[in-house]
Amino acid sequence: MTWYKTFYTEAFIPVVGYPSPEETDRQVNFIARALKLRVGAHVLDLCCGLGRHAKGLAATHGLYVTGLDLSKEYLELARTRFRHDNVEYVEGDMREIGMVGKFDAVINMFTSFGFFEEDAENQKVLNSVAKALKPGGLFLLDVENKFYFVAVSVLRDRKFKVDTAPGEWIECEHSYDMIKEREKMTANMYREGNLVFRTGYDIRLYSISELSQMIAKAGMKIENIWGDYDMSNCDATSRRVILLARKA
Repeated sequence: MTWYKTFYTEAFIPVVGYPSPEETDRQVNFIARALKLRVGAHVLDLCCGLGRHAKGLAATHGLYVTGLDLSKEYLELARTRFRHDNVEYVEGDMREIGMVGKFDAVINMFTSFGFFEEDAENQKVLNSVAKALKPGGLFLLDVENKFYFVAVSVLRDRKFKVDTAPGEWIECEHSYDMIKEREKMTANMYREGNLVFRTGYDIRLYSISELSQMIAKAGMKIENIWGDYDMSNCDATSRRVILLARKA
């Protein structure tokens, strides 16, 4: 079974590391500043997870948001924890969004791109995004900076442990495949000292030049690049690589 079908469950939310409400508000405000959409615009939150960005954009900035995710568990939690009248949560595959010309903007946040082993499958995601956008629509892509990931998550904090319940914990280890350019993490869940479940993730991290070519191939053009949610410039020390592109 592919990793993204087992990793994004309620049991592993502590490992995913969702930020505090304050950090979420900071990210939502960044999204709104980057997109500069009118009140009432329609946004697709692609791989919406628990819906923290979707609800924030609807509640604080007056946008209509569709949150799409493959995880049934996450969607059920989103409909409870991050419910809003102007947010709809739907189940779907990011390669086949299936809503043509509907959205003023699509956002893909928190390294939710590069899930697939083949570049052609990841390209399908961008092609699907372009089809879902209206002419002139915006695409905001937020992924891990591979240089920061290696320097911090691999070289400094390779292994870590998360206590999830009395007698239960998850042990994690980061690594980076230099040949395939993939960010990896293994997560082993223990209960009373016994290994009960193993999962993790395996994500392709593309360079800015690679992403530019893929985005152009999908019929969009990059307009801006940032290195974090404070709109700082992107360089090798930046935590994030955040691209804003527009459909022709």
